[in-house]
Amino acid sequence: LDRVTRLNPKSHIASELRSVARELARNHINGRQEQAIRAIDQDNGLRLEQLDEQIRQNPKSEELFIKRAEIRATTKRYADAVADLGEAIAINPKRLENYWERARINYFFRDKSQAFNDLARAIAIEPENPKNYWTRVRYYRYESDGHGVISDDSKLIEFVTSNNGDSSQLIGLHMDRAAAFGWQGKCDAAVADIDRAITLDGTDAKAHDF
Repeated sequence: LDRVTRLNPKSHIASELRSVARELARNHINGRQEQAIRAIDQDNGLRLEQLDEQIRQNPKSEELFIKRAEIRATTKRYADAVADLGEAIAINPKRLENYWERARINYFFRDKSQAFNDLARAIAIEPENPKNYWTRVRYYRYESDGHGVISDDSKLIEFVTSNNGDSSQLIGLHMDRAAAFGWQGKCDAAVADIDRAITLDGTDAKAHDF
């Protein structure tokens, strides 16, 4: 494989290297972790080279920037990944997934404030899309932001109720909001949410325990 790579580095090598990487990963338990990592890194390097060339030829392809952002994030090139997602957003500013992914990278690896800005932008684009609130409330929980959790959970409770959604979702949302009310010392509101969860499913042990 090394000889083929030296003779013709662009000749269907990516798929072969992926096979090698998978095989080495299977040998992880045999102490061959470093070899697996090197093979995967080499694979990612080749894929990035290919994407660089494809983007030079087609600089208005949203999908190419998304693919390159994914690899750059995997290889811990977070600033570059964010930049690629910015290009994808410039090409198609209405695709919510790009905002969510850029928010994820920014939240965990770069700039939390920018993450929340992107989540707010996604909501501004589609304010009635519940996925926006499911996405953002998760980060509010990470931050123990009671106000944010209460606001987004309330919106989600409205969505689920108006669409005759799954009662288990409603129970979870009421319990989640109850915890946020508890963080703020609003015990009456917390108990009201717990009562609602019990009403929805009287057998829910977590609600009774809470």
